[in-house]
Amino acid sequence: MKLSYEDKVQIYELRKQGISLKRLSEKYGINLSNIRYLIRLIDRYGIESIKKGKNRYYFPELKQEIIDKVLLEGCSQRSVSLEFALPSSGMLPNWLAQYQHDSYHRFLKSKGIHASMSRKGNSPDNGMMEFFFGILKSEMFYGYEKMFQSLEDLEKTIVNYIDYYDYYNNKRIKVKLKELSPVQYRTKSFT
Repeated sequence: MKLSYEDKVQIYELRKQGISLKRLSEKYGINLSNIRYLIRLIDRYGIESIKKGKNRYYFPELKQEIIDKVLLEGCSQRSVSLEFALPSSGMLPNWLAQYQHDSYHRFLKSKGIHASMSRKGNSPDNGMMEFFFGILKSEMFYGYEKMFQSLEDLEKTIVNYIDYYDYYNNKRIKVKLKELSPVQYRTKSFT
């Protein structure tokens, strides 16, 4: 259901009066996440931000900047949508879907990257890497952010950490592990 400007203002006012998101969702027939987005958008940019003008036009350069914040910088779609005051939370996902057709593939090709989109990704696909990066961040980044003077310092520290991680798991011999490295111990089957 499309909401009028008046509906949006009324939703905002009712929410500020303490009406629950669930009741607003039921009354106006829109999902909770869209109501949350609307409230945040108005809180951040004011009630005028939701006024529908004639067809808004977004320059290709601006669209590209917004898309890059998600794809290259790893920002969430919701936070980027709010940052650029996009009128709906569904606009950016639509742009991303369009983008992933032509210009996205040209960009990847120019960087020598082959995109594989043969199936939908799922959590186990990147679970091991997520685990590694979680450990990396907790052991050598969180709490030390201000220690790095430049991106090069951070890169050097990460390379050293990865070298150590490789040594720790693949080369370090443990007597408790029958004089094998942790990786050798896990992969060897004892009969």
